[in-house]
Amino acid sequence: MSILRSRRLESVFGASFDHVTANNIRSLVSNGVTEEFDLDFKRELYGNTDKAKRDLAGDVAALANTAGGVIVIGVAEDDQARAVDADGVVLTDTEKGRMLQIVASGVSPLPAIDIIAVPETFDSSNGTSDRDDEPARGFYLVVVPKSASMPHAVIINDAFRFPMRN
Repeated sequence: MSILRSRRLESVFGASFDHVTANNIRSLVSNGVTEEFDLDFKRELYGNTDKAKRDLAGDVAALANTAGGVIVIGVAEDDQARAVDADGVVLTDTEKGRMLQIVASGVSPLPAIDIIAVPETFDSSNGTSDRDDEPARGFYLVVVPKSASMPHAVIINDAFRFPMRN
């Protein structure tokens, strides 16, 4: 069971976080869903630069410090923060572990966090994918409940920052 229960977000996705499929995520685009205080879209994976790592830590801390929520990685947004494209990203256990490590080393105290990989599904007449030689693609849901041990800080330039979403 997911660590976050949100009737609003479950309504937006059409399923609880444990049961979200790639089709549920693609429906965010067809329905023109916009980012909110508890929903954030990222087109690409967070990078390996210090700034990208701080961005991930800051986004997680901000959700934990506010009302909780989810970051959907693999969905692009337009200038009005509407979901406009759901190309997905490459899914690996290594990437999931890397994101967890970034949050563990960049946010204090460590908030509860769950990273759920949502793989793409492929239809094929024989029940197999014709893309077996390619890495799995799909989406990551970074699920963060509102924290009882807030505020959560991110260290930036030898100082603590306490991000919030609005």
